[in-house]
Amino acid sequence: MSESRPIGKVLVVDDQLLVRSTMESILATIDIETIHASSGVEALTAVNEHHIGLVLIDVKMPEIDGYETARLIHSEKGLRHIPIIMFSGHPTEDQFIQAFEAGAVDFIAKPVKPIVLINKVQQFMLLTKLRQYAEAENDAKSLFLSTISHELRTPLNAMIGYTSKLLQRLDGKIETRDYNALGQVQDNANYQLRLVNDLLDLTMLRAGKFSVILQPVKVGEIIEEAVLQVQAMAI
Repeated sequence: MSESRPIGKVLVVDDQLLVRSTMESILATIDIETIHASSGVEALTAVNEHHIGLVLIDVKMPEIDGYETARLIHSEKGLRHIPIIMFSGHPTEDQFIQAFEAGAVDFIAKPVKPIVLINKVQQFMLLTKLRQYAEAENDAKSLFLSTISHELRTPLNAMIGYTSKLLQRLDGKIETRDYNALGQVQDNANYQLRLVNDLLDLTMLRAGKFSVILQPVKVGEIIEEAVLQVQAMAI
């Protein structure tokens, strides 16, 4: 498993210094480090320069409001996973709806009550930690599958090469049944190699190293090939 990463800091976005400082003081009681941003532009810079685990954004800000800031943050592929909590004084139902449509995961009212802020932040930072753990597990699994795939390809390629040479040299020199059995060994080795290559391709696909290109296929031919492979293995 890869080494665990720090859970990240909390980015507080509000044009009022008092609000930012108050939230910082509250979160300091549970050892959460915060980063300040007084505008949407500063917030976008901060999320790209720091390891952010959670964003707190005020709805009403000059230039770029909280909704647009949230959309811009989540528009970047590497930042879509960051949870965003929005806040506002005397929030309305319309603000709630707009916040969630912009990608927020929760909404709190100002003035923020310490117990509410702490509870919300702890919940979503825990979810961030669990996501990081899951990603580390997937990375480890992908590395394992990639390593195993490479290790299996070497003996399979050797087996295919040797049986190919034997088939060429022994053609007409041994019993037909033995010759066919040798051919089945080669067919099975080719089948196993295709499975290994498919496994390696899947690992690379999950790692984002190449994309899938959809195209039409003849299902009948695929089924026929599968039946032949199963019959060969059953003999």
